[in-house]
Amino acid sequence: MNDQVLVGGPRLDAYLVFISDEHGSEGSAWDQRVKYISGFSGSSGYAIITLDQTALWTDGRYFLQADNQMDCNWILMKEGTAGYPTGSEWLASILPNGARVGAYPNYVSITTWQTYETALAGKATLVGVPADLVDVIWTDPSRPSRPNNPPFVHQILYAGVEWLDKVAQVRQKLVEQPADALAVTILEESAWLFNLRGSDQSYSLFYAYSIVLPNEIRLFLNNYEQMITDVEIQDHLNVNRSGRCKNPTSINCTNVYDYSTIMTHIQQLAANNLSVWLDPSANYASYSAAGARRLVLRSPIALMKAVKNDVEKVKFADCIMRDSSAVIEFLTFLEKEILAGNNWTEVSAATKLEEIRSTYPDFKGISFDAISAYGPHASIIHYMPDPSSPDTNSQILTDNVYLLDSGGQYLDGTTDITRTLHYGTPEPIIIEAYTRVLMGSIDLALTVWPEGLRGSDFDARARTPIWQRGWDYNHGTGHGIGYYLSVHEGPGRIGMGYSSSDSPIYEGMFFSDEPGFYEDNVYGIRHETLVQVIKADVPNQFGGKKYLGFKPATLVPFEPKLINYASLSEAQITYLNSYNQRCLNEVGPYLLNVRGNQEAYDWLVARVGPIPVKRSK
Repeated sequence: MNDQVLVGGPRLDAYLVFISDEHGSEGSAWDQRVKYISGFSGSSGYAIITLDQTALWTDGRYFLQADNQMDCNWILMKEGTAGYPTGSEWLASILPNGARVGAYPNYVSITTWQTYETALAGKATLVGVPADLVDVIWTDPSRPSRPNNPPFVHQILYAGVEWLDKVAQVRQKLVEQPADALAVTILEESAWLFNLRGSDQSYSLFYAYSIVLPNEIRLFLNNYEQMITDVEIQDHLNVNRSGRCKNPTSINCTNVYDYSTIMTHIQQLAANNLSVWLDPSANYASYSAAGARRLVLRSPIALMKAVKNDVEKVKFADCIMRDSSAVIEFLTFLEKEILAGNNWTEVSAATKLEEIRSTYPDFKGISFDAISAYGPHASIIHYMPDPSSPDTNSQILTDNVYLLDSGGQYLDGTTDITRTLHYGTPEPIIIEAYTRVLMGSIDLALTVWPEGLRGSDFDARARTPIWQRGWDYNHGTGHGIGYYLSVHEGPGRIGMGYSSSDSPIYEGMFFSDEPGFYEDNVYGIRHETLVQVIKADVPNQFGGKKYLGFKPATLVPFEPKLINYASLSEAQITYLNSYNQRCLNEVGPYLLNVRGNQEAYDWLVARVGPIPVKRSK
């Protein structure tokens, strides 16, 4: 860290390395800088390198994984755990006065940059370097190249709303704020806004920036002339082959520019004394470019995108039903294979599930790498099996649980489902844990609340049955999910702890419902069901408020032999009977009449029989 050319001045005393890319995304394989320097391959975390120490911070989903993947040169800092400092606290405690801490502004969000600046004030200076230091040293020819695939039109049949109508909504928000321009830095937001999709990330996204002005729309693509050779794209955006607007006098004029020029365009807006609206997750380089009149506030697109329109709601629910069918077909197949004594590993099972999904209509790819985890591996919350290693590609046997968390990308939705199986005789503690987690999942699904509450207001509903056993889990209870976008979507979440950046949960959003319990190095249980936020059927509306609830969208039954029904309340059993009936009535006909899979239908029927309801005295 002594090269003045690289760091743009005197030497650095520490350097920050983040997992996210320029867009705040987890990025592609090309962006795995933290993995390159530390060995840790999780999707959340950051590293700090000083002249004599290296440390990595990550959340509870990855404590075991990070500990297993990093060597003794690294200090593991457990975020949110008593006794562990934050990154800025640690730096403040070990650095000398006047120290210089480096970071590449393109890879650091506005919020994160300002947090470090404030925390280090009077102790150290946060310095922007002209090139990321990991990128500078990561010159191995085997480094994956950055994807650069052309986007394609997401047809109105699926999108439901024309993209220019979305632009009109954004422009109205510019008037209300007020602001002169919205700089869109988040990949999902550009994809949603333009009714475009791609395959650079998650089989749904493409690298892009965009700017919305009152009288112009700008889209920034890498090698843009190659990205818009398709006539359908040109007609969709109303641009010619060179990327220029076909009708320059229209306020809906779109111009396509090269990806690398985005900062120059923002600087030009600032130079013309225009106020540029940036989301707090935008990179700090864009903040610096936007000048004194910049406005940092959650992008209006975040909520527009999260609240699905009428077409999206119908299509999404149907997509999740079909994906449920695919999962049932796979579980039927795998159970038969395991009980027959055939050899299936964590990797081969996940590959088979992807193969089955690929035979379904509108399938575009997986939404994330499957968490296919047998036995002790299931206790690693975001475990990823490695096909090259027998230590992380276990055979699925009959003496412990098999946890499978997976999802697909379809033209009409993104899916995410977790089910936990056992192909032998489960121990009583496994049944207890499975039942407690199921009780939490049901209690969350039964929640009714007045509009305006955040997910943190009722996260405890899912945890209470687990807490009653003295257990807990180190991850959120639910995340928003995109519509053929990303599997994790803001601005709402269901988790512990209030955050002003969290949106209330509104009708039309889709979330995961996924409590769990994990016994380190022994087993793990998680149930994940996607749910749709709907208007609740309640007899009153106190204060004239709208009341909301959840409707399950994922329709894959739970394992009867892992449930202690005596522990379930009357309300929980009533819910489970209703859920099972929906699985049979909605997925059953698809399995029989569309897929022609009698065996999978029989597997379903065997798991949805009526459960006697305990009547309260």
